[in-house]
Amino acid sequence: MFKLTLKKKIISAALILVIVLSLSSVIGVIKMSEMGEASNKVNNRSLPAVILLQGMDKQITEIDRLTVRLILEEDAAVRSTYQEELTKATASMDKSVNEYQSLASTAEEKELFTNFYGQWAMYLRHLKVVSAAMEENDKVMAYMIIHGNSSIYKAALEDVNKLKLLNEQYATDAANQSSQSYHSGRILMISLTIICTILGIIGSFLLAQSFTKPILKIAEQMKLVTRGNLQVEPLRVRSKDEVGELASDFNEMCDSLRNLLKEVVDNSLLVASTAEQLTASAEQTSIATEQIAISATQVAEGSQTQLADIAETLNYTVDVSKSVDNITNRFVHVANLTTQAQEKANNGKTQMSSTVFQIRDVHTKVTQSAEVVNILGEKSAEIKQITAMISDIAARTNLLSLNASIEAARAGEQGKGFAVVAYEVRNLSAQASEATGKISSLVNEITLRTDEVVISMNEGVQSLNEGMMLVEGVGNVFSEIVGAVEEVSGEVDTAALEARSVNEGTVSMVESMKKIAEISERAADSTQTVASVVEETTASMQEVSAGANMLAKRAEEMNQTVSVFKI
Repeated sequence: MFKLTLKKKIISAALILVIVLSLSSVIGVIKMSEMGEASNKVNNRSLPAVILLQGMDKQITEIDRLTVRLILEEDAAVRSTYQEELTKATASMDKSVNEYQSLASTAEEKELFTNFYGQWAMYLRHLKVVSAAMEENDKVMAYMIIHGNSSIYKAALEDVNKLKLLNEQYATDAANQSSQSYHSGRILMISLTIICTILGIIGSFLLAQSFTKPILKIAEQMKLVTRGNLQVEPLRVRSKDEVGELASDFNEMCDSLRNLLKEVVDNSLLVASTAEQLTASAEQTSIATEQIAISATQVAEGSQTQLADIAETLNYTVDVSKSVDNITNRFVHVANLTTQAQEKANNGKTQMSSTVFQIRDVHTKVTQSAEVVNILGEKSAEIKQITAMISDIAARTNLLSLNASIEAARAGEQGKGFAVVAYEVRNLSAQASEATGKISSLVNEITLRTDEVVISMNEGVQSLNEGMMLVEGVGNVFSEIVGAVEEVSGEVDTAALEARSVNEGTVSMVESMKKIAEISERAADSTQTVASVVEETTASMQEVSAGANMLAKRAEEMNQTVSVFKI
């Protein structure tokens, strides 16, 4: 977990001041760099450009002057001198133009320089024509060219002046920018210095307050504690630095002192009460030792009687041990019998379960048979309906054959064949009626038997249900018998275990009675030495009583000493 210590606080405050000062220095360096760039711009471009342009202005004027002198001069030698000076001036002008071309940087400046360069190139071409005319001594032609070249001359000078003004404006702008950077940097540096000073004062005050205020509070609490007041309020720990740890440790110290003094007071009271109890106990022990002396005499007298009683009790205990051994053997026999009964009851329960299962199977099959018989009865009823329909058809056929015979008799010879057919049909209908009668009687008999079988089946199903319920009841009884036998078996086993335990106890009792007899003999011998021990104990109790009184006095003095503190 992050912990802001005093060292970290001081370092953090110093780092903040260093960062602010560094920021101020960086801003100052930036402003100085801007001023340096503006100065370099003036020194490296604007100022050389202005100087070159001033020289170019003079050179153009000088070239124009030399050209006029060259035309006006009559002496050939002097004219030759002017021609050489003109050639040098032209070369120097070309050099200056080339130098300025490398300095031009802005679009406006390049555009003006391009215009000037065009005028200058045209002016040079005219100078070459003038030189050629002067070589032929044609002054009129040369003068005319010079007169026509005046506009070009003026335009070139005007472009040079424009370039010069433009570069002077660049220099002025750079100077203004440098001055502005200087003023803004100075204001910013002064502002940052004031801010750093204010922050340093405020930070120092707050840092000092964070140190001194809690320390003064701790000092006040320490004065109260040194005066014995441990009921001071705990200091509020708000910081996680060394001062906060000091306040927390002071609170823990007060709690520890308070708890320690409480324990001292409680222990002094406990010692005082214990000393009083010890004094009372010593007095009671003295009284008890006197009674012990009297009782020792009585014990010595009764020990002989006790030995006789113990011998008689030992004989009775041996007899009881033998009886318990016999009871244990009988319980083991009963446990074996209950185990056999339990096995037989389980076998009976298993057989009853098988019987119930078989009866349920028979019940299912009988129920299925009853359903089949019911279906058979339904089919018999359908057959009865069919035979009734056949009987009706046979009766109608007989009536039709009779009508056919009557019609055949009416027809005479032509109806004999039809009469034979009608006769056969009547015989067939009679046979059909006879057959349907037999079928009806058989169906009636089958229906009657089927009804009897259905009744018998239903009675059998009911009897099977009753028998199954009885068998299930018997099975439940067998289950209860098995449970009862198991419970009896468990009780018998428990009784057998308890009988064994009692038997073992009686054996142990016999051994104990023997040991008691031996101890009683020793006790009878020991009672003789009790009197002397009682006398020594009485003397020791008197010394203990004196020491307890001294301890109570010391506890009272310690309690008075501790009472100075308020806890």
